Amino acid sequence: MMTAREREARRRKYRRRRILIAVAVVTALIVLAVGLSIALDGLKKDPEPSGGDQPEGTTSTQTAATTAYPMMSEAQLPDLGIRTNDVQVVLLYDATTGQPVFSFDADRRMYPASITKLMTAAVACEYLDENATYTIGDEIDLVELDASRTGLLWYGKGVTLKTLLEGLLLFSDADAAYCLAVNTARTATGDATLSDTAAVAKFMDLVNDKLTKIGCENSHFVTPDGYHDNDHYTTANDLLRIALHARSFPRIAETVAMRTSEAYPGEYYTSTNQLLDPESEYYYPYANGLKTGTTDEACNCLAASATKDGTTLIAIVLCHHDTDGRFAVAKTLLEQGFLYLETQK
Repeated sequence: MMTAREREARRRKYRRRRILIAVAVVTALIVLAVGLSIALDGLKKDPEPSGGDQPEGTTSTQTAATTAYPMMSEAQLPDLGIRTNDVQVVLLYDATTGQPVFSFDADRRMYPASITKLMTAAVACEYLDENATYTIGDEIDLVELDASRTGLLWYGKGVTLKTLLEGLLLFSDADAAYCLAVNTARTATGDATLSDTAAVAKFMDLVNDKLTKIGCENSHFVTPDGYHDNDHYTTANDLLRIALHARSFPRIAETVAMRTSEAYPGEYYTSTNQLLDPESEYYYPYANGLKTGTTDEACNCLAASATKDGTTLIAIVLCHHDTDGRFAVAKTLLEQGFLYLETQK
């Protein structure tokens, strides 16, 4: 028969055992609850595709936006002349994914020459009316004598925005640039009495303000036609921003893709971009723009674009020593760029 002390010891032993069992049960329940919560939370989220591929039948803008590929190396391209100084600056950009494909000295300060007219066109399109008629005035007297001119715009002539843009962007008519500049400035200010000189100055203020807004931190423009001025400069990366901005206007995108347009009955504007000319050795069937530029200081420049199988590439070629060389380099960049992108799919 157990003594009172032995009975008390046994009760304490059983009590400790019950406590330990209770603690173990509570711990197990907590662990189970936490695990269940994690599992339920995981079910609420979209599963990540394995292997980096998007599951068939689904879409993901995030996946498309973050898809990246390495830039092309110089060794992957035919000789462009960048090491022999035939051309000083080159840039190739995938406008569909927003990624650079190839770049050489793209932040170097350069003169843009008439590629400037893409920006002139873009600012004009913000203010001028497609259906209005604009009269050529004394502003064309401000055009330098050796600037590019078609002779199709003369004092007192009434022209539409469409005709002015085609003269500006196809033949690179400086008269069109100045007509657009003064009319844009007078429309923007609401002051039709602005002198030609004051209107051009105001227009260039609008241009430089817009350059800043679209992220062109290394650009400053002085003239609406790109006629040389030491303080009129840009970079290939900034010209890319200008090209993208200009192409966002349907009228500009349509115009720069034209080979010719009829300005007046029997009078035609013809593009200076040989990539668009089926009779040129530099013809590129996928080309749809953009703008040439030439001055003694800028040498021979080109902003070119092409679209193939839903992908648009933009090539910038600055300061090529040869008039035709810029087209050869741009065509090579576009051809090789599309071939390279095929290997990255």
